[in-house]
Formats: sequence, structure tokens, C-alpha cells
Amino acid sequence: LVAACMIIVVGVLCVLNGYQWHKWVVVVLAAMLGLGVGHMLSERMGKSVVVAIALGILFATIATPMLRWTVAIFGGLTGAFLGANAWTLSNASPADAQWAGACMGFIAMALLSFVVFRLVVVAFTSIGGAAMMVLGGITALMHVPSWQEGIRQGLASNRFIVPLLVTVAAVAGFVIQESRVRGAAAEAKGA
Repeated sequence: LVAACMIIVVGVLCVLNGYQWHKWVVVVLAAMLGLGVGHMLSERMGKSVVVAIALGILFATIATPMLRWTVAIFGGLTGAFLGANAWTLSNASPADAQWAGACMGFIAMALLSFVVFRLVVVAFTSIGGAAMMVLGGITALMHVPSWQEGIRQGLASNRFIVPLLVTVAAVAGFVIQESRVRGAAAEAKGA
């Protein structure tokens, strides 16, 4: 429950202020990725929390001076998320090859991050933050025992509900961030 709440808070911050705080957001996301990788490794190494914390610090430390490359990685992961979901929603053949859509999305977004940096940062913070908000919210709701079965049935009966919720939150975040960035640019030109 604590992890779900942390993910929801980071997701909201990403959706609303991703580009303005993109340096901090990228470092925090790198630390979270390091914690996740460290948690997976620690299960093989005797369930030590020290491994997860050490990798979280290491990933954040490496991400700081290599910000453009880190944005390319997170943009690519966002593209992989989009590509796999697009593959699934389009009923492309073969149905179990979402990895193909994920690979295409990863490559496209990672390369775009070097060309249109700001748009990729806004896109990955909006989409990634929206996914964190929705999935963290579902996880938090699953901690209410009386709601668990209803949520499971709702998610199982409609495979489009999670992508729809993520899309709505991501588009709202993209519009909010772009309007803030363009407003700040207009004020800078006028001043």
C-alpha cells in the first residue's frame, strides 16, 4: 500500500509538472528503476534491502550527468509501453507478439528524444505518470477487501479500461504541460 501511494504521488507530479521538473523526475524515476532492479536481484541474493537501495542510489547517480541518455531510455520505455498496447489493441497477428510493437515503440521514442527533446520529455512524463497513477490507484483500491472481486471482474471483462484511463490522464497531462511550457516561452519573449 505504501509503494502504491508513492507511485501515485510520483505519477501525479509527472503528469502535472513533468517538463518543469524533468531533471528531478528523471533522477527519481532512475532511482525507482534501480530499486526495482535491486529488488529483483535481492530475491536471488538473500532478500537484502541493501542491494535494492544501493542500486537505486547508483542508478540515480548515473542518471544525473547523463540526462539526455536517461531521457532516451525512459522515452524508449514509454514507446515500448505504447507499442505493446497498440499491438494488443489492434489485434495484430500473431497475437502473442507484443514484443514486436514494444521494440518498434522503444526505438522510435528513444531516437525521437535526440531530435525533439522537449516533446519526448512531455510525452514520457505524461504517459509514464498516467500509467503510474492508474496502476497505483488500482493497486491501492485492491487493498480494500470488499472491492477486490469487483475490480478484478471489471478489469478482466474489459481489456480496454486500463489503456483508456491511461490515455485520458496522459492526454490531460500532455495538454497541461504543453500549455505551461508555451506560456512560459511567450512570457520570456515578451519580457
